[in-house]
Amino acid sequence: MKNNDYKIEGLSGIFADHAIKAEENDKLLLQQFLEQNPGSPIPDHFIDPFNIAKALSIMAFEINRLKNG
Repeated sequence: MKNNDYKIEGLSGIFADHAIKAEENDKLLLQQFLEQNPGSPIPDHFIDPFNIAKALSIMAFEINRLKNG
């Protein structure tokens, strides 16, 4: 397990890394759903996914920017 520094200066990058992993996972899960459920309607959470890590990355970036003013 990687040791993360959770100071505001580093959080944006940590969350950004996790956001990328989440997006890749979402694509994989959608692909698996389509393969396992041909012809079925795509669930809403696949159509409009919310990436909390991406939101937190942007928030941390903005907080750090305001902090360093």
